[in-house]
Amino acid sequence: MKGIKKKPNKKRAYMMRKYILGAFLLTMIFSYSIINICKNYENYLEDIEDEVEDVLEAKKSIPEAIAAVEKILTDDAVNRMSYLEIYSYFHVLLDKEEIKNFSYIKDRNGNMNYAAFYRDRDDNIFNYALKVKELKDYAEAKGTEVIFVIPPPKYNKDCCTYSMGLPLNSKDRVIDELMFYLNRFEVPTLNYADYMPNTELSYDKVFYKTDHHWTVEASFEGTKILVDRLNEKFGYNLDGSYYLDEDNFTKVIYKDAIFGSIGRSTGACFTGPEDYEAYYPNWDMQFTKETLTSSGEVEYKSGGYLDTLIDNSVFSEKNLYKNWTYSMYLSGIRPFERITNLDNPDGMKIFMIRDSYFSPVIAFMAPMVSQIDAIWLLEEAEGLSIEEKLNEEKYDCIIVEVYPYNIEEKAFRFFEENADGI
Repeated sequence: MKGIKKKPNKKRAYMMRKYILGAFLLTMIFSYSIINICKNYENYLEDIEDEVEDVLEAKKSIPEAIAAVEKILTDDAVNRMSYLEIYSYFHVLLDKEEIKNFSYIKDRNGNMNYAAFYRDRDDNIFNYALKVKELKDYAEAKGTEVIFVIPPPKYNKDCCTYSMGLPLNSKDRVIDELMFYLNRFEVPTLNYADYMPNTELSYDKVFYKTDHHWTVEASFEGTKILVDRLNEKFGYNLDGSYYLDEDNFTKVIYKDAIFGSIGRSTGACFTGPEDYEAYYPNWDMQFTKETLTSSGEVEYKSGGYLDTLIDNSVFSEKNLYKNWTYSMYLSGIRPFERITNLDNPDGMKIFMIRDSYFSPVIAFMAPMVSQIDAIWLLEEAEGLSIEEKLNEEKYDCIIVEVYPYNIEEKAFRFFEENADGI
């Protein structure tokens, strides 16, 4: 009828807004992608070619290569950290205790931890323990002792309080099962969770809020515990009374100097930087350090303790996302390194199968022994074999150290079926 106005089509207007928003977001995504390709094209192409080559040479599986490519594209994105901080800031405004789709969660004291909606059941824990037993039997035939060491897990049910409903990632069951099998196999063990945290070394002193590693203070205490255990169990005479006396070290606190791996993944807004306390010895000794990189190159250092085992370059640039202060000891972790104490040629020779947790421990133990050889099984390096190292050198002790969240097949990659001479 004449004079009657048509009602506006609300559904059409609603969908039009959706289309406009979708077009805007797609334009932003494609524009950002084009900017990244133009700026990083050559680097992207070179890295992707390397990953394809690793797949063709069977060094990596296709899923592993795809994950590596995704990490490359993400890490090199233009202004990546600015976008991460914006993302982090909105989580803070929303008063959230989780971030990145529940990849990480925060307890009521601000400690960050890994999250998990479901448990990844590992049916190979018995086989891991069996591998350690095989190593023990083989080493003992050569007169070498073996001990298995496991650091404390970041999540501690007695110290960490989370809001109800947050998905915790506890490794207590995995640790208990592995230690049970190792004890049945009569493998000497050291479970640091039995010693720390404690009344003198609280949880906040054991772990960084923004990282899964233990603090330098905790690793120093852990070295004392390990030395006492070795002396007690095997009758060694490692002199911890002098070289692990805190009075013989100068402690230096670097304000807001460490920002852990979890912090770098979630942004400084969500978890800010922390103070880093370093231990410098008041005595000096002469060392050499031979390091094998993942690319197969060999690096060599010689000189005093501070010249070979300490890397103060981590403090040279104030950049939370580039500087990894924890690598102050031994300059981080490499596939293989040999530390020789020139002032203690008659001391013990120790072989360590370890991860990044033991970098400070190695530095603290080095003055008490003549040589430490350390291998990192989570990083592959061509021509590197535990079996060959054991056949080349006569060691007094082998220390196998695995962080609870690294308990997987790669961490026990020794005594393979095709190993020569085994």
